[in-house]
Amino acid sequence: MKKLSVLLLFLVSGIAFSQTTVTLEDQCNCEVLSGIEVTTPGMITPAGADTGDIYVNTDTGIIYYWNGNSWELTSSDDQQLQNFTFDPATNFLSLNIEDGNTVTVNLSSLNNSGTDDQTASEVTITDTDNNFTGDTVESALTELANSSSDNQELTEATLNGDNELTIEIERGNSKTVDLSSLSETVVAGTGAVTVVDDGNGNYTVNSTDSDEDATNELSLIGTGAPTSTPDNAGTTYVNQTTGQLYIYNGTTWETVGGNSTPDLDIDPNNELNTAFEVEANNLKITDAGGTLSVPLTSLGTDDQDINDLGINATTNVLTVGIEDGASQTVDLSYLNNSGTDDQDIKNLGINAATNVLTVGIEDGASQTVDLSYLNNSGTDDQTAAEVSVTDTAGNFTATTVEDALAELATGSTDDQD
Repeated sequence: MKKLSVLLLFLVSGIAFSQTTVTLEDQCNCEVLSGIEVTTPGMITPAGADTGDIYVNTDTGIIYYWNGNSWELTSSDDQQLQNFTFDPATNFLSLNIEDGNTVTVNLSSLNNSGTDDQTASEVTITDTDNNFTGDTVESALTELANSSSDNQELTEATLNGDNELTIEIERGNSKTVDLSSLSETVVAGTGAVTVVDDGNGNYTVNSTDSDEDATNELSLIGTGAPTSTPDNAGTTYVNQTTGQLYIYNGTTWETVGGNSTPDLDIDPNNELNTAFEVEANNLKITDAGGTLSVPLTSLGTDDQDINDLGINATTNVLTVGIEDGASQTVDLSYLNNSGTDDQDIKNLGINAATNVLTVGIEDGASQTVDLSYLNNSGTDDQTAAEVSVTDTAGNFTATTVEDALAELATGSTDDQD
């Protein structure tokens, strides 16, 4: 706000045809250096400056200040100018800044009705920086107001092998969230075949073999009926002469199937499956004897829906619930960075030869307004102290532009509404 007041002082002084000259040194009580030597924040040359001194890079127009150790940017704000307009009916000049208030100046004392009666739609403008396509001040300002916003899009979201989710945002820094706590593990158990869910995404699978020895579960092959006694129930035996299958129940061998000789030709080479596929939720197996189909719909799916997704506006904690599972929370407080989109107006000046007003904004493109229609040289020679102003918004009590700007400069801070 302090810089805004100083820049508006330049504006009024310029419109009054430079009758009152106020320099940046007068306003900040500092020394203003210029040149092209300081190009980035953190540079320590030129040295010997006093804390608070200003350096203007004449190539880029960027302003730096000396903090006692190095040259730094005057601010990290990122705001856009909005609704910078002049009302020819009331002669009020209004300037609004994003996330800030609106400042108005009554320029009626500069009006000389009947000598240069133009509206913003009648004042032509050419943008050499390609910031807008309008060819009049009114169309250019409308175009800029419609296109300026602080809306940002998420550009990318990736999940790496460590279950870390990284989210990229337009014109911002990426953030990473560790989602490894959401992973599920399976733990082998013993006894009958069961699966136990502990409610935290962990599943215990109990095996069919009490000794869990994978080397003694091989099927036996021989000629004739089995005669050996296996160590474990569930051991299988195939009579390679007849093709009969047996299974040991822990006490005796039992045949599997109603026919003791299911394969009459005892040729193992013609028992091969020729097709094995899933079609329309059915498992199909095809061999020389035809195709068998088994429905798979009864097996269900492991599809789960996310539910109860919400964020606590007070704590900034995001809660994600999953169907038939435990919910998880993520603290998003570090994403809340309220109030860092502040920008300062800079490089505000008027070209006395062309009467073109240039308004620059930090980290943004400057804009110009042709105020030639307000120029009536020699008929209204006033200083800021002679220009009256009325503040209907209650921002100051002074009745002249000079006193109002001085009052705003004295009581202003960089805190914005």
